Amino acid sequence: NLSSGAVVDAPGSPYWGETYSHWIASAVAEFHRVHPIPTERLTALLPAMAGDVRAWMQLYDRDGDGLPERDRPRVTGYDLDILSYWFFAGGKLDLASDIPDLERVDFASFVYANARGVAELARAVGNLALASEFDAVADRIRRATLETLWDDTTHFFYPRRVPDHARALVRELHGF
Repeated sequence: NLSSGAVVDAPGSPYWGETYSHWIASAVAEFHRVHPIPTERLTALLPAMAGDVRAWMQLYDRDGDGLPERDRPRVTGYDLDILSYWFFAGGKLDLASDIPDLERVDFASFVYANARGVAELARAVGNLALASEFDAVADRIRRATLETLWDDTTHFFYPRRVPDHARALVRELHGF
């Protein structure tokens, strides 16, 4: 991981040191529901999972509104073909263009799921303070997502550009 606590890609990758969207803490919580992990092992894993969620919120929620943002389509795990990133460039994939920071429901869902996972696992080991902290992080992300990305008229989640909060009015799979 980075000194920030975020999980990064493996050594040898051409993008070494990049943070990619993931659901690690959420997956560990799901695994634990089916195949219980010993308390001492969960206790040992929790600081790294908590550190990752904290890092995402610190590094990528620069405006402090509860929604992480990124300007790199590849870090979403969806490659470069995400239409909302190219919406403000006339819908053309232009790698030389200034790609905007976007607040997106997929980014929010990754961090939300991991925050809920940390809270669930913290409760499982009896760390109620940590569980409360991460339930609050997840609640904040959920509230911000519903208040700012959801459109009641079209019943869809739209990404928005960070500096001016202009919506990218494109329908992507993530918006459902």
